[in-house]
Amino acid sequence: MSNARGNQYTHTVFLCHSDKDKRFVRRLARDLRDFDIDAWFDEWELAPADSLHQTVGKALESSAFVAIVLSPDSLMSNWCKKELYQALTRESRTGSKVVIPLRYRRCTMPAFLEDKLYIDFSRSYLSALAQLICFLNGFKQKDLARSLESSQLRSRDDLRELIGDVSNIHPYQVDARTTLEELAKLAHPGIGPISLSCYLPTTGRIDWLASAELSKRYMDEAKKTFAEDVKKDNEEIGEADDSGET
Repeated sequence: MSNARGNQYTHTVFLCHSDKDKRFVRRLARDLRDFDIDAWFDEWELAPADSLHQTVGKALESSAFVAIVLSPDSLMSNWCKKELYQALTRESRTGSKVVIPLRYRRCTMPAFLEDKLYIDFSRSYLSALAQLICFLNGFKQKDLARSLESSQLRSRDDLRELIGDVSNIHPYQVDARTTLEELAKLAHPGIGPISLSCYLPTTGRIDWLASAELSKRYMDEAKKTFAEDVKKDNEEIGEADDSGET
């Protein structure tokens, strides 16, 4: 995973936005959550009596990425500017990609973001969402471009199919620790304990079907062992019949 950053971050992406764009951001946060991406969204995280400066500042540092929702309103928002400056400072300090510009409504790109490519939600929401999901999961851009060329995104089902195609795994994922615990029980003498090779650090998830090949090996070994056991039992039964034993 090219954008994998281990487990040092609590959230995958912080959604920086203007309150006037809340309806769009609420939809975006829900869609990201549906694809197992942990987004920090103020409506979900801020509680009464919380310190805005402390809580938001901590969230900015504990999120792997900061997505700035660009619109005329967000560019005029002092809160958005403060959050964006903190994110850009971390980006400069660490040398890693942190800020992801998301153009929601047409606006003039600020000078400090002019050198960054943005994801354009103003043209196609589903296409832009696919780009964001793929980036956050570290999927290859060329694979996404190929899939977008051959796909017509008209629904969420189309989006799930596209993401599955790009990732080459099933889009429905399960909790990583639970999966590993279950798979650990499937140890087989022929191939040893089963483990998954597709761990998604930014989301803390593991995709079940990422281990399809290994699972197939397990099933093949299990069938082989079962066939051998049946053959052995039949031979023992045959020997018993020949000897007249009951």
